[in-house]
Amino acid sequence: MIKIVVLGSGFGGMEAVLTLESRLGKRKDVEIILVSNQNYTLFTPLLPQIVSSYIEPRHIIQTIRDIRRDKKFRFIRDTVIGIDLNKKVVRLSEGEISYDYFIIALGGTTNYFNVPGAESYTFPLKTLQDSAELRDHIIDILEHADHEHDITLKKEMLTFVIVGGGYTGVELTTELRDFIYRYVIIL
Repeated sequence: MIKIVVLGSGFGGMEAVLTLESRLGKRKDVEIILVSNQNYTLFTPLLPQIVSSYIEPRHIIQTIRDIRRDKKFRFIRDTVIGIDLNKKVVRLSEGEISYDYFIIALGGTTNYFNVPGAESYTFPLKTLQDSAELRDHIIDILEHADHEHDITLKKEMLTFVIVGGGYTGVELTTELRDFIYRYVIIL
């Protein structure tokens, strides 16, 4: 039996699993296993819309169970602790899994590009939890600013800095602006 292990349920991991499934799924000598610490895949380009409350989190997640409904691949929900290349074993928090081939698609981390203070004073936007924490923080600031009578201090409180001009930064900027105009500024 040929065992192929795919680590990660983001875009890369799911594309790998579904491509392997379509090409090798009918073979009885191949086992495809997806390993992820979350039981869903997340459509990350819409995280800024979660921050602005424009859409609900349920609209950007799809459970692995739904995806594999008619598929052959197995799913293991666990956290990858390490990989032993010599023994061809992936170490998980609750055991090990051997492999013949494996694909690492665990996603990326926020790159702060050595911008002073960026890591300490900003919020990353990679996960559903990140978007909820940022939304809660913004709402908290808006509520505090609503009770501030000093105009200079209020303007300071309502000044936001977005570090990064890529897709996420631009989308977050427009979503934040729309959010403020939708819920804060009464015309």
